[in-house]
Amino acid sequence: MASKRRNMFQKNKTQETTENGSCNLPPFCDWLVGLLSLSVPRGEDGSYDKCRMYVADWSQVLARNMTEADPKWPTAGCNKWQYQFDDIPYPTIATELDWVCDDAALPSAAQSVFFLGAIAGGLIFGWLADRYGRIPALVGANVVGLVGGIMTAWSYSFWFFTLSRFVVGLAFDNCFTMMYILVPEDTTWTPSSAVLNVTVVSACDYHAEGPGFDSLRF
Repeated sequence: MASKRRNMFQKNKTQETTENGSCNLPPFCDWLVGLLSLSVPRGEDGSYDKCRMYVADWSQVLARNMTEADPKWPTAGCNKWQYQFDDIPYPTIATELDWVCDDAALPSAAQSVFFLGAIAGGLIFGWLADRYGRIPALVGANVVGLVGGIMTAWSYSFWFFTLSRFVVGLAFDNCFTMMYILVPEDTTWTPSSAVLNVTVVSACDYHAEGPGFDSLRF
């Protein structure tokens, strides 16, 4: 059973895919129980293939009352998929756009672009903070994060989703690190400021290595 640990460098919950999924089966499989073995080939470990299905004349298959597939039947890649939301109880962008099988790398690619945005955002908002002040930069980072979040919610394709994640990445960290910078700049050293430093360092270490959820693979 996969360990349910996760760190900040893995995909977030909107990009995960359920482990319980298969090709979108022929219509009769929706009402005939046990015909998964008739339409989907098995792998070497006995599990059903999640990316390919048999190609056959299903009307003739039903007329012959077959319940097991002929291994000699040709197979083809899936055009659509169906998911059982047992491990993830809700649809995600990955399941809505079928980022599985040949497209399974797309969520990781989008997450990589997110962190490119985080790098760019640190440089941009760092310069803005020095040029115009911490508070304008803080407000700007939160506005950018809001826009990116709305874009993410309305994403309809990989490229639009990736763009929205880049925009969110621009605001990543800057939304709260700018706030932290404001505090020691406006206060003298006190025991409370020392505690604040220790708290922030501990929080960073927790997010980098602490517990959470593994990204679930299709």
